[in-house]
Amino acid sequence: MKHLILIPVLLAFIPAPRAQAVIVERIAAIVNEDVITLSEVDELVDSLHARELEAIQDPEDRKVRRDELRRKVLDEMIDQRILTQQYDRLQIVATDEDVDRMVQAICRQNGITLDTLKNEITRQGLSYQEYLNQIRQHILQSKLVEQQIRPRISVTEDDIKQMYTRQLGELSTKEVVELSGILVLLPRGGGPESMDIARRRAEEARTLLEAGHSPEEIERRYADGSVRSLGAMGKFTEGELMEPLNTAVFQLQPGSVTDPVETSQGLYVIQVVSRGHQDPKDILPYEEVRDQLYQRYYNEQIETQLEVFIRNARRDSHVEILL
Repeated sequence: MKHLILIPVLLAFIPAPRAQAVIVERIAAIVNEDVITLSEVDELVDSLHARELEAIQDPEDRKVRRDELRRKVLDEMIDQRILTQQYDRLQIVATDEDVDRMVQAICRQNGITLDTLKNEITRQGLSYQEYLNQIRQHILQSKLVEQQIRPRISVTEDDIKQMYTRQLGELSTKEVVELSGILVLLPRGGGPESMDIARRRAEEARTLLEAGHSPEEIERRYADGSVRSLGAMGKFTEGELMEPLNTAVFQLQPGSVTDPVETSQGLYVIQVVSRGHQDPKDILPYEEVRDQLYQRYYNEQIETQLEVFIRNARRDSHVEILL
């Protein structure tokens, strides 16, 4: 299921006096009575994908990718706007007390103070108010799921056993790779020169991995924290890794190292430690994984039914895309 994203509140436009020049904002989409402006779309694209776009050197390629991201982000914003309208229609609210309780629960679960949480939020580039808005949206969606989605879901024992059998078949035929590696963080807003430095560090890390140095040794060489060890990453079947990492990794033989793979998180340099197939003897018996499978199946059903709910609400809405 695509992840729903949070969007800034659209401020009402106040008509300017006739004698003044009026800057007309371009409209990207109309959702029933609501308007999504192009500046809102661009703000979110820059917030979510700045590093990915900065990593694209060719201006034309960057423009093409930006246009693709605009359309993707706009589609997600439309779904979010429709969800917000459904909250109003169904009288679903998230009070300040709801938000405070959630924040307190997050602090307790992580064993941290509120000040520590705020510092971590700031370090990740969010304001505390933006974080509270995200919490509020999470609460609203959770209440919608409880009211509209969960009553539609039924999970039987046969459903869980069929999932187990299906996964047994998939695991016995899929290739498995064991990985280790490092991540070179992309500079934020550093420009082409900083990007060149990051790429050179990724190439240096690649050479060191091929020479037998561990990810931890490589991390210690860079005191500024720009290179992070991923250590022993574990085993993955094809399709579990994000693209383009998945494609890069499954082209290699044991001992080989990928070229630096640029993603929105940074430049990954991954070494294939081993490669083979899942041994059926290593697969846990049904009784030991039954509860995990139940939860996974249940969550998949929630995601599916939520997608259906949004799709039906969108079908019944007036949506005009002007991008």
